[in-house]
Amino acid sequence: MNTTVGNLARSLNALAAENMAQGRPLDAGWAMRNPFVLLRGQQGNYCGELAQDQTPSRGCWYFLPQQARVLYRARFDGWRSGGKEGVQVWQLVRLPQQAMDTAKAERLTAVELRAVEWTDP
Repeated sequence: MNTTVGNLARSLNALAAENMAQGRPLDAGWAMRNPFVLLRGQQGNYCGELAQDQTPSRGCWYFLPQQARVLYRARFDGWRSGGKEGVQVWQLVRLPQQAMDTAKAERLTAVELRAVEWTDP
């Protein structure tokens, strides 16, 4: 699970860097998009977008479009995740580019995945 989260975060940041290098700064909405769809390759246990009232299947990764979150439900019972029923969730968080002379953030440079509770708004 940690490897997948790390790979996902590195891939998103590489995509952001590629866009920035080509003079295409990322818009704010980029951090709300499904990261699995943004990437060139799909992993086998990505099971799609999860509707609000849908129960996640075991061993699957999902995107929660209403909250712009990535969710994973452990394959086995008793998995020590700290999450409810083996569910772990990460929020996509924008990391803005800071101008040298101002603290105002205008453009997005990267996206970070931060662990959150599934039940958090």
